[in-house]
Amino acid sequence: RGSEPLEACLDHGLDSRRKYGAGEWIQIYTTVYRMCVQTVPQSYSEELYLRSEKRIEHYLTRSALPALRAKKEARGEVLLKELAKRWENHAVVVRWVRRIFEYVDRHYVRRAERPDLRAVAYLCFKKVVFDDIRKPIVDAVLAMIAKERDGEDVDTSMVKTVANIFVQLGDYTASAGGQDAMDIYEEFFESPFIEMTAQHYRRKSEKWGEEDSFPAFMIKAESALLDEIARNAKYCHPQTEERLLKTCESEILVRHLTRLLEKEHTGLVSLLEHNARDDLSRLYRLFSRVNVTNGLPPVAAHFKAHIEKEGIALVNAKQNAEEPEVATPAAGAAAAGPAAAGAAAAGT
Repeated sequence: RGSEPLEACLDHGLDSRRKYGAGEWIQIYTTVYRMCVQTVPQSYSEELYLRSEKRIEHYLTRSALPALRAKKEARGEVLLKELAKRWENHAVVVRWVRRIFEYVDRHYVRRAERPDLRAVAYLCFKKVVFDDIRKPIVDAVLAMIAKERDGEDVDTSMVKTVANIFVQLGDYTASAGGQDAMDIYEEFFESPFIEMTAQHYRRKSEKWGEEDSFPAFMIKAESALLDEIARNAKYCHPQTEERLLKTCESEILVRHLTRLLEKEHTGLVSLLEHNARDDLSRLYRLFSRVNVTNGLPPVAAHFKAHIEKEGIALVNAKQNAEEPEVATPAAGAAAAGPAAAGAAAAGT
């Protein structure tokens, strides 16, 4: 019952500190301490440990989960704001539970080799809340990212908040859940985000390839890559950048490389013939990127083929210019004049 004032504060948006005066705090902590220091079987350490978990589950089931389910249909930013609110409330609960049951955490947990109360509390959040509303949350985040990519104004800080929740939830539960700290973020945020990015630039780059010249395509490609670097910095974990850029480079550059190099009137040959240095520099910057698979070798192969073709043409032209013309009898007679031509004809 010691947690009821705290839960009431969270439910009504009040400052939880007002409900816990110094005297009440000391009374609760002392009660827990006395229940734990008694000798077995009178010690209540294990029971308090289990009851704290049940109480957290009860609060999440009674308050947080219904509130989030009610926002499911609204989706979008409304749902994400409710998630952020419930996550903050849960952090307050965890903080107070760890204070109240500090003796349990410091002594019983270590002796029994069980997950600490913070891990238990966040495992409860994952089981009761996160696993239930995970899909609409992910869908809402991806929808906001798609809108932002299309030029709409969205609250990117909210996307960042949700991404951080995924990271923190994995970090707090990793030791107790037998998983890597980044598993939740990678599975439920990063991977869907990367897949959505691949589909987005697959469509975009296909349209660019059909409608734009090679130089115009490269300008859009370079701009898109810079946008994704900025986007990753705004709301993704730093580890996502490498995978994100590799995906973008694959969909935008590698997928269309041969067609672009051979594009009529604006391909590589045209750039070389017109000495388009800015475009050639951009081409090198883009296709020499570390994450572009086989980016420069195809460019080099086309460049080599062009040089060989031009070189052979120059050699042939020079050889033709240096060879003397061999005159035939008829041609020589014609050059000497009509009379000589007649004589030549008569002799024949």
